[in-house]
Order: sequence, then C-alpha cells, then structure tokens
Amino acid sequence: STIDLLIGAVISLSGALPVPSTTLTVESPSHPINPTVVITGPNSAVTFCETFELSSSASTGSGGRTFTYAWSLASSAGIVSTEVEDTLNEATTLVTLSSDSFSAGSYVFKLTLTNWAGGSSSKMITVVKVASLQPTVTLPTLSGYVSVKRTVGMSMAAQIGPPSCNSTGSLSSSAEFYNTGDRVRAALVGFERQIFYRERVTD
Repeated sequence: STIDLLIGAVISLSGALPVPSTTLTVESPSHPINPTVVITGPNSAVTFCETFELSSSASTGSGGRTFTYAWSLASSAGIVSTEVEDTLNEATTLVTLSSDSFSAGSYVFKLTLTNWAGGSSSKMITVVKVASLQPTVTLPTLSGYVSVKRTVGMSMAAQIGPPSCNSTGSLSSSAEFYNTGDRVRAALVGFERQIFYRERVTD
C-alpha cells in the first residue's frame, strides 16, 4: 500500500515544513506474527435438540485489527445438513449450531485466522453427538481451593435436569470425590431435580 504526502501536510509548531509532495510505500512485514487460535466448545457430548457454540473470542495476534475468519468442517462421521456449511461460511468470532443439523457421530471443526499482516494459523476442535438423550448436569463453580478441617463435613449441590426436548421419565444420579488420590464414594439424595451430596473428610 502507499501513503501520499502532499505539500504542507507535514507541519511544525512554527508552520508548514518545506516538504515536497511524495509517495511512501509501506510493505508487509517479511516475518509477520501468526495468530494464536483458541477455540472453546461444548464441555461434553451433545444430544438431540441442543444448541452449541464454538467461540474464538480468546484468540490473539490480530495486530489490533479484525481477523479474517475461515470456519470449516474438517471431517465428519455422519450426515450434515446443508445449512451448516452456510453458517460456517458466514461466521466470525462465534458459531452457533443446532445439534439437530447433525446425525450421531464425531465432527471436527477447523478455524483458520489471518491477521492484516498476512500471518495465519489454524486449530481444530472435535464435537461428538450421541444417539441417546442425556440429562443436563451443572456443578457449582468454586474459586480456588476449599479447605475443611479433619472430620468436618463438606456439602455441595449440583443441578440436574432432563433433556430440553424430553422432560418425562425419572433420573438417577451418583457422585465420587477424590481425596489425596483415593476415590471416595458419596451418598446422594434426589430432591426436585437437585442432588445434594455430603462427604466427611477423614484424612
């Protein structure tokens, strides 16, 4: 690209500098910095009637300008609807897809980011769709470590629920803790789609 400098365009505090009109050519860097691609997606397998997202918002290396995005389906082990390709072609930072657009199987999505200087990097993420309906489970988020005294109980709660497209049927649950490398099974009590588990720390 070029930058045109006109007469009088460069000035000092005392007035215009005697700089004639000229053209300055700006070239791309010979060794551009490549982006660092980060893709986040579902934490577990998706099932029917779910919407899942693929996000690249944590990626870096754009050089202060907008990336050029190229999403694609690198490989698939099932049938994919035609609307998936259209969605990927139009996507930028975030891709939102319906699991109903895929048959059961494993799918590898690829993102290539290119910055304004020509640096380019790619990364892939695998999303698995299972053939059976699965309940939803949400565990509490703890900040850092939680300390308890020996022989003092600790209680936590998790939310469980049926799949969004099928709220009938019963749910059963179980949980396990890991204490200094030894697995400890905890007792659970079901109550209105919540499970409460309590384990006494003995070591």
